[in-house]
Amino acid sequence: MKARKAIERVQSEEEALALGEELVNSPKEKANNLPILIAYIQQSEQCIKSEVSKLLTEYFMQRYQENEILVAGGERTAGLGQQDGNDGQQKNDMDVYRAWLTKMKDSFVDALVVMLSDKAAGALEQVSALACLMEFVRGERLGMFDHVLYLRILQVLLKEDGVESETLGAIIGKYCGYADAHYFTCKGIASMCTRYIGASTNDDENDVSADFLRNVYDALIHITDALDMFAQQEEDGSLPSWCGASEVGILVATNDGTTKRQRKRLRNQQNGSEQRETTVSGKWSSRKLRQKALSTAWIEFLKLEVPFDCYRSLLSRLHNTIIPALINPLLLSDFLTHVLDRGGLDGMLALNGIFILVTQYGLEYPKFYERLYGLLTPEVFLSKHRVRFFQLADIFLASPMVPAYTAAAFAKKFARLGIRGSSPAAIIAIAFIHNIIRRHPSCIQILHRPQPFAVTTAEEASKLKQKGEVWAGKDVYDEDEPNPAESRALESSLWEISVFRHHADPSVSQYSSVLNKDITNKLKSSEIDIAEVLASASYTSMFDREMKKKIKSVPTAIYSGTRTGAPTRVFSSGNVETLTLPGFIVPSST
Repeated sequence: MKARKAIERVQSEEEALALGEELVNSPKEKANNLPILIAYIQQSEQCIKSEVSKLLTEYFMQRYQENEILVAGGERTAGLGQQDGNDGQQKNDMDVYRAWLTKMKDSFVDALVVMLSDKAAGALEQVSALACLMEFVRGERLGMFDHVLYLRILQVLLKEDGVESETLGAIIGKYCGYADAHYFTCKGIASMCTRYIGASTNDDENDVSADFLRNVYDALIHITDALDMFAQQEEDGSLPSWCGASEVGILVATNDGTTKRQRKRLRNQQNGSEQRETTVSGKWSSRKLRQKALSTAWIEFLKLEVPFDCYRSLLSRLHNTIIPALINPLLLSDFLTHVLDRGGLDGMLALNGIFILVTQYGLEYPKFYERLYGLLTPEVFLSKHRVRFFQLADIFLASPMVPAYTAAAFAKKFARLGIRGSSPAAIIAIAFIHNIIRRHPSCIQILHRPQPFAVTTAEEASKLKQKGEVWAGKDVYDEDEPNPAESRALESSLWEISVFRHHADPSVSQYSSVLNKDITNKLKSSEIDIAEVLASASYTSMFDREMKKKIKSVPTAIYSGTRTGAPTRVFSSGNVETLTLPGFIVPSST
């Protein structure tokens, strides 16, 4: 009742600060100020509570140093017998006092946790509350890290809507720079993601919001980048820890090369309990266990429905950031196969990840080039991400593992897409055909296969017909076959090149001359840089080049006379049926 009346007297922060100063200066005499200040923080509608929280945090840290608070343990009795040797009534009174202080500390921590997600508090107050809570995470004893409290903080910051971005950035950018906080962040994320796997978005208890997934993704990206930093610091002997165990030299590595029995024998050989208390062992000190925790967090996160805006960023970082950080990157194969079905640039980026797993980690994926073959559609030439798409395609097709029949199928696929697409698409197709045939000289046969109209005698025509359908002038390439190995591309011919040479756009017909050289002679020819082609293969760049050209003579068409006049149509009605264009079928006029 007295405390309730006193709470009513605290009407401003100045009065609360005065009570806090009294509590810090006279901790036992002014102990009754403690519930008053905690109630002020819990019930006050004022947003400015940071200074009061700092005073209370300082007070509780002093109580930890005096062993007046029960440390977190199985039943909050860890080290109690070592802290006080008195017995009788004095010991009972001290136990009651410690239990009361512990209860007050828990109430204060609860108030700080609520403040973390309080929208009215603002970013400054939330960051201050986080700083106070992190002091409690390491305040129990030197070298101890209260992971239970830390995981509670982490869950609030990642899931609650009222958390400001500055607050989340503080724990990710500052505290995750310590090895112990980094390790328990990975463990906490893995635990939360495991809990939410399969949960419905309509389930209030296990709601997996898009904001939560974005926050988790940002945290994972940051702590993944910090993994190499820890490795370098560990080699230099300066592994940072929030609990201070590494800095003061009391840390014993979990995997220091000794067995569990040897470590137990070593502890028994130490002289006195004081010596045993000066060393701590933490899994976070092990590089392998930190990497394992990070790997588990990534795998569990990728089992959830990742927001669409995170997909592109995640896939673009996959090959150089995420895969090297995992202990067993092959566990990503299911995720990448699922993303591959989406097609487009996402599918190509996923295929890039599978390509790395195949070439560097021994993944068996026999349908790799079949999936790449299926991603080549007319739409990719119009995509705004086509530069990245075709750069990856060029990397994949440069592999010496590609068989000749598969390479020929890709050459035919690009040729078909080129004659049906725009002028930039035709230029891109020509560049790919050039590189494919140069890398795989056995495909030169589809480039220089004799055509039926080159036969001069009936005897030669009969011999060519006996050789098969291809030599008789029929294209046996099956464009609708999804498997490039069964498309019979190597039996076909690249007649589409004739279309490129007679293309309506002069830039395409001029560019097709790169195929006239002996491209199988690697001493006289070089591969075409796809990146340069993609940079110039657009209508804008093509128009700019035409505008910058200096024309020496302007082509003109003069039609004189009154009898003929200017033509009114491309083809006359008499020669449409007999018109033959390579690669085109001109319908008869009706």
